[in-house]
Amino acid sequence: MIEIIKRLRKYVIMDGQKFAAKLPERSLLYLIHTLALSKDFKESENIRDSVAWLEKMGPAIYCLLDALVSENQQFSPGVIHVLLRLTKQGHIASHAKNRKLDTKLYTLCDFTSALLEKRFPGAAKQECPIQPRLPEDILESERDPATAENTTDYFNTPLTVLKKGDGTVIVSIGSRSHDRSQSHDSDGTKRTRSKRSRSSNVERDDEVTIEDDDDAMDES
Repeated sequence: MIEIIKRLRKYVIMDGQKFAAKLPERSLLYLIHTLALSKDFKESENIRDSVAWLEKMGPAIYCLLDALVSENQQFSPGVIHVLLRLTKQGHIASHAKNRKLDTKLYTLCDFTSALLEKRFPGAAKQECPIQPRLPEDILESERDPATAENTTDYFNTPLTVLKKGDGTVIVSIGSRSHDRSQSHDSDGTKRTRSKRSRSSNVERDDEVTIEDDDDAMDES
């Protein structure tokens, strides 16, 4: 996946406007669009009713975010943030202004923003060097300049992202997030380890689950 992202990135570097449709970060919107249309994502006014489903989908979103950001930490997080913000101003093209579907779309946007912040703290403040466009085949932009920006927070529940030693990603939302933020030694003692990684201009901490017992995470 990283190699594909790199090849697409070359086109964007050559001419950001001409090859805007090849922007790798747009792939994230196709994933979000597909999930918003999923019948398993129940229509509900209460986000707690969808926690279990979001926890299942979270690792897929996070892994794609990780691939995009790892390939280009210099501006990828800023581009993703702008794309998510633009999506919250639009609608699903195949279901013109369907309020229920749009709400699910916006919830996934804010959920993805929360995951992005876990992967790259400060992403919302990073500059976006180009003007990205939404994929018109799946999303319809809000063209009314008088329309105010959608600042509603559709997902404001605490979450935890754990990366296990085998590369597995576990996303926990709400009250369960604290319980799962700890792992177990072979003697039963809970512990977490911070793994600090550096890039040229970014320092971040990732929680890494250390497990000697395959059933350790099931205890919560």
